[in-house]
Amino acid sequence: MVPRSEFDSVAEQLRHVMAFMQRQFGMTMDGAGLSQPQPPPPPPHEHRSRRK
Repeated sequence: MVPRSEFDSVAEQLRHVMAFMQRQFGMTMDGAGLSQPQPPPPPPHEHRSRRK
């Protein structure tokens, strides 16, 4: 079982990390995927045509 004092210190560190991330990148962990959309995967037929 984790002592309450150790758990509080870990939670405190997590809050500091979250605040640091928001200052550095200007985004929250929940909105990370929305602020940086991933590029769509290339169509599979392109890879087949390159092999020939």
